[in-house]
Amino acid sequence: MTPLELAIMLITAATSLKDAGMELEVDPSTNFMDLATLVAIAYAENEQGENIGSGQSTLKDEEGNLEISFGPFQVNEFWYKDKSKSGDTTVVNNEYTDVFDGATPKTMPKLLKDPLNSSLAAIIVANSKKGFENWTTYTSDVYGIKEQNYESKYWKAGFNTAAEKLYKINTPEVDVGLVSNQDDIVKEVEVSDVEEREYKSQVPKEAPPYGLTKFTTVKNQELDKNFRNLMRKISEGFAANGIEKDK
Repeated sequence: MTPLELAIMLITAATSLKDAGMELEVDPSTNFMDLATLVAIAYAENEQGENIGSGQSTLKDEEGNLEISFGPFQVNEFWYKDKSKSGDTTVVNNEYTDVFDGATPKTMPKLLKDPLNSSLAAIIVANSKKGFENWTTYTSDVYGIKEQNYESKYWKAGFNTAAEKLYKINTPEVDVGLVSNQDDIVKEVEVSDVEEREYKSQVPKEAPPYGLTKFTTVKNQELDKNFRNLMRKISEGFAANGIEKDK
């Protein structure tokens, strides 16, 4: 499934849990960053090209056995038993959904392969005491999710998906200060002979031409400016609408 399709399921699942009476501290149906984070986690957990898978983890333990975790969010076997007596939330026999009623370690994998069921489970897990830190893909710097690093393809996928699905619904249209004037958009760059020679003396012969490299750098700076403006306007939009931006 695409990240956007998963985002829709997360919003549906969160709405279902709230309708049943569950209070969500992590709520992807109203909180931009919560939706972005959950989509990013799923993409990091079960990446399949540009899509997100729903099967079993491909990671193996020391004995060569596949890790027991399933679905887009790779909810693991820790949650395959009733945790009601632990004082924390539980997926199995959760009072706000009957999807996992009576589930066992044998039946949970099949249930979690369904993306909507997995979205329900992920929201329940995200609202446990450890929150997002139940996922190592969130806590590990490698994925850049906790740091909200836009250079990370995982956070970028989560952020863009949330912007496409949730931001447009919950905030008014605003001028985000993007470079839209044709005169302001970088279409070419000037390259001197001196710059070209210095560049060629420092890079392998297989490297792209200096003109292309310089142009790419300038365009990336332009995109970075757009992104920073968008982030600022999103924060202003949340403030104007009384929507909580982050925990």
